[in-house]
Amino acid sequence: MRTAVQLGFNGHGILERLPETDLPGALRLVDAAGFDGVEVMSNVAGEPEAVKVFVERGTRVAALHLFLSDLDVPGAIARWSETMSAMRCDTLALSAFGMDQSVDGYRGLAKRLAEVQDDLLTRGQRLYFHCHSAELAVIGPDGRRGVHVMTEVVPDLRLVIDTHWTAVA
Repeated sequence: MRTAVQLGFNGHGILERLPETDLPGALRLVDAAGFDGVEVMSNVAGEPEAVKVFVERGTRVAALHLFLSDLDVPGAIARWSETMSAMRCDTLALSAFGMDQSVDGYRGLAKRLAEVQDDLLTRGQRLYFHCHSAELAVIGPDGRRGVHVMTEVVPDLRLVIDTHWTAVA
């Protein structure tokens, strides 16, 4: 079975801050634990030496995990796409925080995700949206959740359902 462990952000995750301070050491622990790949966060993948470490070790990068705000700078999608290609990674897992948690807010988020998805597809890469408790929570009297609204707007949107955030929701 192919499994990947998330190399956490700001100390979150099972390896805490180790990927930020000692990436080779963190990857040795990943190997020893039996994982065959990693989901790498932007704070790790954005370091110039990180790509080199992943490639030299032959580490499978199952996904690059960014926050939607990481894509706010002009040209950011192209730059992160190049980073993904250099790591031999074809999947972007994207999270969003601080959005309007209403039907209209989720429609707007879905439209932005569709733009990112279309851009990535032209580069041979794919998008998954990493849900947190906000997107999984009921947002209206009809029982719909944020993910329902988003997939109504973008029917082919792939979702990462994180068991922690599902439990929180």
